[in-house]
Amino acid sequence: ANAPVIGDGTFPFDNTLATGTDITTCAGTDNLDVWYEYVATCTGTATVSTCGNAAFDTGLSAWDACGGTEIACNDDACASVQSEITFPCTSGTSYWIRIAGFNGAIGTGNIVVSCQAPITGSDDCASADPIGNGTYVFDCTSATGTGLVSSCSVNDVIDVWYDYTA
Repeated sequence: ANAPVIGDGTFPFDNTLATGTDITTCAGTDNLDVWYEYVATCTGTATVSTCGNAAFDTGLSAWDACGGTEIACNDDACASVQSEITFPCTSGTSYWIRIAGFNGAIGTGNIVVSCQAPITGSDDCASADPIGNGTYVFDCTSATGTGLVSSCSVNDVIDVWYDYTA
């Protein structure tokens, strides 16, 4: 109920004096928890991570309300024992983020929170949406096309464009 409100960015946490109960669906007993209220900065996908930012085994979960329903949960997403979750979010909506120590683990660290709005592509090559590595949603139902025909097919004239940087 008294969770600090955060947005996108990097935020320190410390569960060394935490108490709590094991309320998550993740593996193990994650009972020493701290909470943040995340207000989504976009409509898209929120990512919360302790990967490389905690020196102990963490568990993460996201909730749709204080005392609400768990919408994401993870233990050990990274090459080590830290965690990462993603969940769909709506701009301006609050979500509660729970950081816990796996099987009673305690320590300090940082959570990194970000929001990615879907990039649907541009109907015009000159104003192509910039993208990098990752997964992107595309939608060409309203595309008008450029009249270009690729060597792959003569029927692919309805298109959207992306500007990929490796």
